[in-house]
Amino acid sequence: MQLDEPALVSESLPADVAQLSEAAARALAVLGGASDRPSILVAAPYAELGAVFPVLAAAPVEAIAVDLVRGGVPAAAAGLEGKTLVGGVVDGHNIWRGDLAKAFGALEELRALGAPVAAATSTSLLHVPHDVADESQLDARLVSWLAFADQKVEQVGVLARGLVAGRGAIAAELDAASAALADRLTAPGVRDGAVRQRALGKLTSPASRTRSARSRRRRWVFPRCP
Repeated sequence: MQLDEPALVSESLPADVAQLSEAAARALAVLGGASDRPSILVAAPYAELGAVFPVLAAAPVEAIAVDLVRGGVPAAAAGLEGKTLVGGVVDGHNIWRGDLAKAFGALEELRALGAPVAAATSTSLLHVPHDVADESQLDARLVSWLAFADQKVEQVGVLARGLVAGRGAIAAELDAASAALADRLTAPGVRDGAVRQRALGKLTSPASRTRSARSRRRRWVFPRCP
């Protein structure tokens, strides 16, 4: 059973880290202490777990999923023995093909904590379309830079195979992903220096730090309002 707990990394809740940690420990003690229960995976997507990670490490659960796209590898903590760490290294929050070499490196760092490691997406794939193959009108070069839900699942499969068989077994896939990333970064039209300079000028100008009157902003958003 997977429990998605983004509240553990939320910055918008009134509770502080200590309160969240205490609440998580209390809830997981009840769930994990049940005599007849499924295995429990606790996931905290969208940010770094930080100080809450040791609480999950000590909790009576079988697996912990950490977002390694928007957070780093956590420090070692007591209680990881017998648990599986699920590294969310494939970005589930955007449509782009990721850096698989970097992702695999993060999984290797995670494995250094001493627990079994599995590969996963950083978040649910509800944020992305289904399959790039459905986009028949896109330029082939653009398609090579994209990864929708199906492609991200394939990337997770590649990384999982690497965890079992070693980096050499997936070297071709890692190289292909790196080549696609490099091609996207250098392709004409992807980065326009003139546009970037104009945007930077707007952001650094004194006018960018001054808001117009509320009445004027309201007319811009709702032009028919007085």
